[in-house]
Amino acid sequence: MTHHPTASRRLFLKSSTALAAGFAWLPNRSYARILGSNDRLNIAVIGTGGMGTGHTRNFVDRKDADNLDVIQVCDVYRRRLNNNMKIIDKGPNSGTMRYEEVLDNPDVDAVVIATPDHWHTKIAIEAMEAGKDVFCEKPLSLTTEQAIACRDAVHRTGRVLQVGPQGTSNPGIWAAQKAIKDGRIGKVSWSQGSYCRNSRGGQFNWHIDPDAGPNNDTSSDGYVDWDRWLGHEYGLAEKIDWNADHFFRFRKYYAYNGGLATDLLYHKLAPFTKAISGHNGEYPKRVVASGGTYLEKD
Repeated sequence: MTHHPTASRRLFLKSSTALAAGFAWLPNRSYARILGSNDRLNIAVIGTGGMGTGHTRNFVDRKDADNLDVIQVCDVYRRRLNNNMKIIDKGPNSGTMRYEEVLDNPDVDAVVIATPDHWHTKIAIEAMEAGKDVFCEKPLSLTTEQAIACRDAVHRTGRVLQVGPQGTSNPGIWAAQKAIKDGRIGKVSWSQGSYCRNSRGGQFNWHIDPDAGPNNDTSSDGYVDWDRWLGHEYGLAEKIDWNADHFFRFRKYYAYNGGLATDLLYHKLAPFTKAISGHNGEYPKRVVASGGTYLEKD
C-alpha cells in the first residue's frame, strides 16, 4: 500500500469479518473538500457479487462507528445491483451499471473494487485519475505490465491504493513482524504456507441463476450486460456468446483471473512479506511450490 503524505487522518476500517480478515485503509479526501478529521467518508462499491455485497453490508453496519457511508453501488447484473441498492437504501438513483458514473460522481471519496479480476487495474487507474482513493480486491492485476501501470498511477495522482489479501491485518502477523524486527527470533531463512481444499460440489462451482442473461429486458432482475462484463471493447477478454458458467464461476477460467497463483497464493505470500520485511515488502530469494488434485478428480 502506498500512502499519500497527507493520508494520516482516522483509520477507515480497523477490522472487518465481511472483508475476510479485515484491512486497514487510510484514505484522504480531495483537498478542496476536506472539512476536518471527523467528516463522513462517502464510498461506492463497484462489483456487488459475493464479496462486494459482503463489503456493502459491512460498511452499512459500521456507518456510525467509522463515520462512513455507502452512497452508490455498481454492477452489470441487475439482480445484484438492485439487492445492493436496497442494502444502502439511498433511493432509485444510487445504483448504476456503468462504473464511469461512479467515477464522475463528485460526492464519492473512495471506491471499493470487487469486480472479476480482469477489470481490477483498469478501474483502479481510472478511479485514481478521477481523484478517488481505492481499495481493490486481490489480485491487483493479471500481468506485470498492468501492475506497473497501476503503481505509476499511484505516484502520478497521489491517491491511496490498497489491495486486499486476507491475513495481513491478523494480529499474529504484526506480532511476528515486531519479533523479527526486534531480532528476537533471529534471521528468517524459511517460511511455509499451504492450502488444502475439498468440497462436495468442486471448487468455484458457485450457484447459477437460471434466468440470468443478456437477452432479458434491461430492467428485469435477470438482465446481465454481458459485453460490458467481458470488457472485450477494451481488450480485457475475448468476445464470446453468453456463457453462464463463465459469468457465475469466473475463477475457473484464465480469461478472467490468474488461477491459484493470484487467487490463493497471494493470501499466503502477502502476510509473509509483511511479517518478514515490513511495509514495503520484499521478493523471496527462492521459491518452491507443489500441489495436485488429490481429492477432487474433476
